Amino acid sequence: MTERRADDATREVADWLKCEYMQDHVGEELDGVIANVTAFGFFVRLSDLHIDGLVHISSLANDYYRYDAIGQRLVGESSGQIYRLGDQVKVKVLSVNLNDKQIDFELVGSQRAPRGKGKTAKQRLVEEAKKQARGKGKKAKAMVEPTVRPDGSTEQPKKGKKSKAQKARKSKARANKNKSRGKKK
Repeated sequence: MTERRADDATREVADWLKCEYMQDHVGEELDGVIANVTAFGFFVRLSDLHIDGLVHISSLANDYYRYDAIGQRLVGESSGQIYRLGDQVKVKVLSVNLNDKQIDFELVGSQRAPRGKGKTAKQRLVEEAKKQARGKGKKAKAMVEPTVRPDGSTEQPKKGKKSKAQKARKSKARANKNKSRGKKK
């Protein structure tokens, strides 16, 4: 129990020191990476300082942002702007609260461009299904590599004939199937 309290105290002191340091940098623009995405915004870890702060969802551009928990991202409904885990961003230090040990950032820029007028995944899937139905889709070709012997010579596998291993697997599967039928009776 005391070790856990010691860890908590160490974390609190570290958070307080980070906030104390950042008080001198209010108004500065810094580079960072989105380290965590939540329904109320995203946390940015500053690249040089390894200090985290929050960009609140209300400080983002005039858009309604939808939180995608599975994709760890915020998606703008009308603009299509996406902020996801790992994106490089530029933030401005907005405020520092020493009592709550919180640092607030404001987004200045992002390297990810908004979605264009391209096709959605669903549209691409529908088009691919139509191509397959018309027979214009690419057929997959089985890749079988030749067997290389220790002396360096190769042997191309014969088409249509099964290898001994394949025959053994099929025979074993048949035997297991027959055993299971016998147990049901």
